Amino acid sequence: MKTVGMLLAILGTSTEAAFALPNLFEAAVEITQQDGACKGVVKDNIGETVIGASVVVKGTSNGTITGIDGDFTLSNVKKGDVIQISYIGYITQEMVWEGVPLNVTLKEDSQTLEEVVVVGFGSQKKANLTGSVSQVKMDEVLGNRPVVNAMSALQGTMPGLQITPNGNASGPGQSKNFNIRGTTSINGGSPLVLIDNVPGDIDMLNPEDIESVSVLKDAASSAIYGARAAFGVILVTTKKAKKGEKFTLNYNNNFGFQKSINRPKIADGLQWMQGYLDAQFNAGKYYTGQDIRLWQQYLAEYRKNPGQFQTTGDGIYVSPEDGLNYYLNEKNVYDNMLDDFGFLQTHNASISGGTDHLLYRMSVGYTDEQGTLVTDKDRYQRFSGSTFIQADIMPWLTQSVDIRYAQSEKNMPVTSTRTGLYDMRLPSVYPEGTLTVNDGRELPTNTPYNLLMMATDNNTITDNARILSKTVLKPLKGWDIVFEYTFDKKTSKNRGNRVLHEYTSVEKAVITTADNSSLETTDSSTDYNAINLYSTYQRTWNDKHHFSIMAGFNQESSNYRSIYAKSIDMMNEDFPSHNTAINETKTVTEEHTEYTVRGAFYRLNYDYEGKYLFETNGRYDGSSKFPKNDRFGFFPSVSVGWNIVRESFMEKAQDWLGELKLRASWGQIGNQAINPYQFTPLMNAYKPGWIVNGTKPVSVYAPGLVSNSFTWETVETLDFGFDVSALNGRLQGTFDWYRRDTKDMLAPGFELPALIGAAAPLQNTADLRTKGWELNVSWRDRIGELGYSIGFNLYDSKTEVTKYNNELYILFKSDGSNNYYK
Repeated sequence: MKTVGMLLAILGTSTEAAFALPNLFEAAVEITQQDGACKGVVKDNIGETVIGASVVVKGTSNGTITGIDGDFTLSNVKKGDVIQISYIGYITQEMVWEGVPLNVTLKEDSQTLEEVVVVGFGSQKKANLTGSVSQVKMDEVLGNRPVVNAMSALQGTMPGLQITPNGNASGPGQSKNFNIRGTTSINGGSPLVLIDNVPGDIDMLNPEDIESVSVLKDAASSAIYGARAAFGVILVTTKKAKKGEKFTLNYNNNFGFQKSINRPKIADGLQWMQGYLDAQFNAGKYYTGQDIRLWQQYLAEYRKNPGQFQTTGDGIYVSPEDGLNYYLNEKNVYDNMLDDFGFLQTHNASISGGTDHLLYRMSVGYTDEQGTLVTDKDRYQRFSGSTFIQADIMPWLTQSVDIRYAQSEKNMPVTSTRTGLYDMRLPSVYPEGTLTVNDGRELPTNTPYNLLMMATDNNTITDNARILSKTVLKPLKGWDIVFEYTFDKKTSKNRGNRVLHEYTSVEKAVITTADNSSLETTDSSTDYNAINLYSTYQRTWNDKHHFSIMAGFNQESSNYRSIYAKSIDMMNEDFPSHNTAINETKTVTEEHTEYTVRGAFYRLNYDYEGKYLFETNGRYDGSSKFPKNDRFGFFPSVSVGWNIVRESFMEKAQDWLGELKLRASWGQIGNQAINPYQFTPLMNAYKPGWIVNGTKPVSVYAPGLVSNSFTWETVETLDFGFDVSALNGRLQGTFDWYRRDTKDMLAPGFELPALIGAAAPLQNTADLRTKGWELNVSWRDRIGELGYSIGFNLYDSKTEVTKYNNELYILFKSDGSNNYYK
């Protein structure tokens, strides 16, 4: 695991170009008129003057801003020109200048309240949400940064969403761990990531292809996904074309550099030696015999006048007093393994367009990231492509197909099994380069730089192909029927080899990078099939009562296969192969896992004039990970909201307060985040130490104890919050307080006597509680022609295990390991 912090895009540049085909049959006629000065005043909807509003002649760069009294004067304007007036929080106005002063009244922009937020199997107006949901537009958070993966761009954008590096996949292209609202279960787990309504790998998705990302945080918003949504849901919506959009070709690129930061500092030579003396280690002698006080004397003099010492190699001085090597050249051996910077580049191109009946979008993307190590052995590349097409075959029938493919390649160095690359024990005077060992040979020392020079490659190539078919029927007004089928195939090929290299340390012993040269390969694949069938009906009565109901069916299945092989003693270390391994000992293992989830779900929404809001969700879910008689469970949720600002007694505040909504929700979700086959006794094969008829027989271990009655963990969430939008949408804020109880967590239960010879089986034996809060505040405005936005979010949570049936208070997880203790 890397301990060096990474700062992406210290320096970044970007270029972008977009082209739209003009109407080739449209002729332009220019009429020469005498230019004049357009004057006017801009006010808001309550008659107050607007300072700093932008006033421009449409289609030109000729513009100005309003003064302290809301007035403006715009020169070089022709009669008939269209004047465009805009200001943050108001709808942009366009007026034709006829030579007389303009009196402009800006209307409040309710776009913030009318914004549509993607939720489970549909979308809702932001103003009507009663659950805890956050959403960001990817273009807004991505900007022109050279971001390698989408999760990096989302860091810090939404309260309650915590994104941290994945320690098992460090280096360039590092994947991320994400967590929503703290620990959910002692068995771990992560949020459900859905790409266009189907589980997928967000690391394989080009950030430029993402339209928006929604995070469903409470049970009321995520219960509709049932068994897989116990840790929250991240909904990723990809970009599509829009009806009536002209043919558009877009290309953009980003170039950047990354540099390691927050490196641990090491003591200089004299400080290190003094620490050795203060510890009273080995009577003032280094473990290789050097006298520390004499070493201090040499180093102090060497700093003043290096020329008085006859050194060899990396500041190696042979003392005339004891004949030992004293190392005098100070440096940071860990800085030496890092390059000045790592280079980043991304390239993206897309075409899109549409008519009233046909939409299309195609895109390709390329990402290249060079790591910060001195070699090119830490690198990452990804290529992606997508094609989307949608056709209105009949007024009541729409068909779309979305095809995506991505391939990534990641390479990391394979160093010595005996010396860690990131061990921080080497002092600043440790010699870089070579030392002469006892047999007279010159061997490189065990510094990080030398280890990298000897390193081989650990290479992983991942392919991800995905096909999504979506059919929409509209038999009646307000009634939609949707059928979705997705096939997602992900394959991974990992290949790592070790070569025997010799090196040494200050002890001058010969060290090899491994006991044997070797080759390890792992090939794995996952086939994922998903079917969604759901129908939505919406109805409005008297423009006051708004009703919507949705019901559907979902089935998903996963089939995973993996084969691992290891061979040792390569005949040709430059071209390792399992076939050319000299040693007959080979290791081959195979893994096969599959499971299925099936469920029926519903959602019911009602609101009265946008003031009183009600929503209920539910899902009847089944998972093959549980015993046959305990596979299904029902998980409901309910939420309510009250938009106070729409009440009659708040009329005076409606001029500056756009939204003040109180929310409350309660819900339950099942958790199936355990390995399959936990209810089946398993017996592993092995060869024992005894011999029968001249060979070791194949034997099996005794199976462990299992329970055939364990079932779902239940996650219950209570949430209270409010949303506020003020000053024409310039100030927005959200606050949530929540309590989440995970009940009947699966873990080994009560302790069993040792004479039984087996561990306790999994049981629904533990409870856990998390409490926390979230705050998000943002402000957007304009100063002259400069628009800006600023915001922050804070969140905090605390988790406590409230019940566990174990007298020793040792908390085991469902896989038998433990990392909790009271």
